[in-house]
This record gives sequence, structure tokens and C-alpha cells, in this order.
Amino acid sequence: MIIDSRAAGPGSLFVGLKGGHVDGGRFAPQALAAGAWGVLTTTEHAEAARCAVPGALIAAEDPLAATQRLATAWRRALDVQVIGVTGSTGKTSTKDLLQALLSPHRRTVASQANFNTEIGLPLEILTAPADTQVLVLEMAMRGAGQIAELAAIAEPDVGVIVSV
Repeated sequence: MIIDSRAAGPGSLFVGLKGGHVDGGRFAPQALAAGAWGVLTTTEHAEAARCAVPGALIAAEDPLAATQRLATAWRRALDVQVIGVTGSTGKTSTKDLLQALLSPHRRTVASQANFNTEIGLPLEILTAPADTQVLVLEMAMRGAGQIAELAAIAEPDVGVIVSV
């Protein structure tokens, strides 16, 4: 699952999200032309992509909310222990340390880079392979209620709060 149409290729599902300056759904036809098997975007952009290269067109009123719901469903389908890491500083280092400690013993997947927002966290969950045993997710807060929002998506079994 990708949100940048330039990264589209065979096997990818492109999610067209509306940004501050550009509506990514506009690039649904390009993602299909680049080999994406499908696009998840608004009805308007799915209709526009209908004339593009064949592919699955999934329309949602709110593609981000749909992606978040898919992530929660995938998290529930996995037989996985989820560890959520949050705090003011040290999240990435703690997440990386947990991955290093757990990986020799269990199939562990951790957030890449800083995919720790309402957009990145669901993408991380959705890219976890079916055989994942531990999922270590970084959760960032940029405003009130964001950790609750991320926790509702990831449903962590263990919470780690570092420096606040």
C-alpha cells in the first residue's frame, strides 16, 4: 500500500489522500498506468481513473479513514502482539532497540523511519507480513487526542511511554 503515485508498481495499492496542497487522488490514473493493481480514493477520482489502465477501483468518502479501518482489520487478523511506543523524545531509538532485542526470538516488524502518524501508522500495519509475531509501532502526538486515535487503530497490547 502506497500513498505516492510515483512509487506505484506491480503489486501495489495506491491510496489517494488529500493533502494540504494537492489531492493525491488526482494521480490514481498514473498509479494504475505504473502497474498498481488498484486504487483507493474518493468516488470522484475513482470515476476519473475508470478510463485509465484496468485495475481495481475502490471508492471511499474518506480514503484515510478507510485505510485506518483496513489497518485495524489487518491488525486483528494477525496473530500478533502489538507494542506501541510514544513520548516526547526517544521514540525511534526505543522502537529500534525493541526490534533488535525481539527479532532473534520472534518474527518482529517495526515502523520504518518515522511512520508514526495517522497516515504512516496504518500503512505500517498494512505492510506487516502475515507471519509477523510482534509489531512495534511508533506513535507521535502533534495535537490533543492523537495518541488515542493511533491506539484505536493499532490496538496495542503493550504501551511504552518514553521521556515526556
